[in-house]
This record gives sequence, C-alpha cells and structure tokens, in this order.
Amino acid sequence: RRTRRLAPAASTRRGSVGMATDDLALLPSLNDASVVELLEQRFKGRQIYTRVNQMLLSINPYEELGLYTAEALERHRRVGTGGPPPEPHAFGVAAEAFTGLLSAQSQSVLVTGESGGGER
Repeated sequence: RRTRRLAPAASTRRGSVGMATDDLALLPSLNDASVVELLEQRFKGRQIYTRVNQMLLSINPYEELGLYTAEALERHRRVGTGGPPPEPHAFGVAAEAFTGLLSAQSQSVLVTGESGGGER
C-alpha cells in the first residue's frame, strides 16, 4: 500500500486538502474540490501521474518532462523489493503487472484517453 506523503499542500481559493499525497484514495476528504485541487497541485509541480489505489491517472502535459529515463525505469523495476515505493509512473504499472504474471496471477492493463491524448 502506498502511504508516502509529499510536502504540505498550499492553500487555494477552495481551501486546502491538507497534506498532499500521490494517491487520491488517501485524501482525508474525497470530494470534487479536493480531487481537482490535488491534481492541479501535482500538475503545476510537473507530477503528471497520480494513483487512485491500483489505478494510475495521467494528465497530458503537452511537453516533454524527461520522465522516461533509464533511472526512472530502474527505480520502478525494483518495485516490491523493499524500500519506499517510487513515485506513480507508467513504468510502475508495467512492473506491477509483470510481477503479478511471474506469480501466476492474471493481469489486465487498460489504457484509455481522449483521441490524440498521448495514450499510446
């Protein structure tokens, strides 16, 4: 279970979600305003991936952010080997699915988005 917390969230015109997290399921209050606020904060911080339990949300930044490096791949390849979990990332979804396959568990990965949204 991902319980890593990030820096305290800044207040916005709608209030504050308190401590920001990389998993929407861990928000103390799950409502439209808190979800939008957290996603806005993460997007402004160039963190385009956010978890919702086992789901991964991605917001298209329409620019290259340097997220797909050999170092990022290596961080996510070690998922489940101890230590703190890495940040949410598409590489993490792939690593978790592969680990599940190796332990004989069926896996499904659904990728969806707007046409031309970069979901390839």
